Amino acid sequence: MLQLHPSPDVQSLRYWGSCLKGQWCRAFERMHGNLLRILEIETQSEALEVLVQYYDPPVRCFTFRDFQLAPTLEEYECLLGLPLAESAQYFHQDQPPSWTTIAGLLRVSKIEIAKAKRNRNGLEGLPKEEEEWPAVMNALRLLLYEILLFPRMEDYVDLTAMEVFVAKKDRGENPTMAVLANTYYTFNHYGEQKGGTLRCCTPLLYLWLTSHFFHYKNKTTCPIEDFKWSWIRPMTKEAWVRKLDEASERAVHLYPSWNEREHMIVKCEGYLNVPLLGTQGAINYNP
Repeated sequence: MLQLHPSPDVQSLRYWGSCLKGQWCRAFERMHGNLLRILEIETQSEALEVLVQYYDPPVRCFTFRDFQLAPTLEEYECLLGLPLAESAQYFHQDQPPSWTTIAGLLRVSKIEIAKAKRNRNGLEGLPKEEEEWPAVMNALRLLLYEILLFPRMEDYVDLTAMEVFVAKKDRGENPTMAVLANTYYTFNHYGEQKGGTLRCCTPLLYLWLTSHFFHYKNKTTCPIEDFKWSWIRPMTKEAWVRKLDEASERAVHLYPSWNEREHMIVKCEGYLNVPLLGTQGAINYNP
């Protein structure tokens, strides 16, 4: 049976995100792309509960009636707003930042960090209590990485999310590949175990799904604008089952207008497909 990662209370994050105005908002978007806009998306969990039934682990894609779909690096870079060609990729090395680094990041003393850190199920991290952190900007960014991009435990920011965030903040490394890898990894794990929890960026996956099954009649270059103008109404699980069951190649949007391009990565040197490395492990996919 499928379990989605518990939906966090994001209202406080939305509030702090709305406080970013002018140059501060633009600076945030330059560094972190569409994270704040993705935060505003209301994900219909019923859609993902239905989608998982179409995942085909051996071929790493979703197989529908007469067509197949696979999330790609190119689609995810557009959805995240983090161009792959403009920065180095983040490669997970399981080398989390020191608590001294984290204390400097949040502008608190090492003593305060030592008092705040916790160990849950063998994972070291910090409770999600932004009111205790004076460095609101860095805390907001860090929480977005944990809650949106790399969810693991509810109300808890573990060292893995901190490692990815520091890699982006200090070295400009792009987390797109790791986000996509975690998506495939969790779906593959679910398929092999015949159940479990999806631990991936579910708002991003939902945005990807709707971009293929719902379309705004006018062309847009922004996937989030396309999503907003599609006016997707709330649907029951039964309605999502009908939507995906009845979909045909002619009715879906295989190549959204915001992802039109001449070239795609279909394999890497020495591989027959595209290898990915995320925070949960390594996997490949077949675009």
